[in-house]
Amino acid sequence: HENSLQRSEHTLAEYTSHEASIARDVQRLERRLNDLEDKKELKLEVLRKENQDAYKGVMWLKNNRAIFNKPVYDPIMLAIDLKHTDFAKYVESHIGKMDLEGFICEDANDVNKLALELREKQNLRRINVFHSAPDPPETFRHPMSRNELERFDLLEYLSDMYDAPDA
Repeated sequence: HENSLQRSEHTLAEYTSHEASIARDVQRLERRLNDLEDKKELKLEVLRKENQDAYKGVMWLKNNRAIFNKPVYDPIMLAIDLKHTDFAKYVESHIGKMDLEGFICEDANDVNKLALELREKQNLRRINVFHSAPDPPETFRHPMSRNELERFDLLEYLSDMYDAPDA
């Protein structure tokens, strides 16, 4: 009985330790989620200040995504996450402001449906809607390796400076 009790106590200690580890992981993930939500709120606030129409479109889309055939994404500026804040100037200088404020649809018919809804029915004028197939980044070959880029004093390809949905 003494050996069985020791094994049970040992097992209990392992479970307690594992539970504490999981609790720390949950707290870490909750902090990360809060950070991401704060970033999204900040981006949304910038969009509201820069383009009220696109902001209102985001608010409308939040409750109406189900009417579309395939995924429809918020404006690019909300969907894109820079890998380093230093890259913002490069991305913003190569992706025009109107494009950054544009919605992306994976289905071509959804482009027309969203544009009609936001421009005609919602009376929002500063709206851009684009069609883009969800091609994974690996399908876009870079002509030079990273080492070759460094010879020309280039950091990396623009497409490697951010994370975003494939579309």
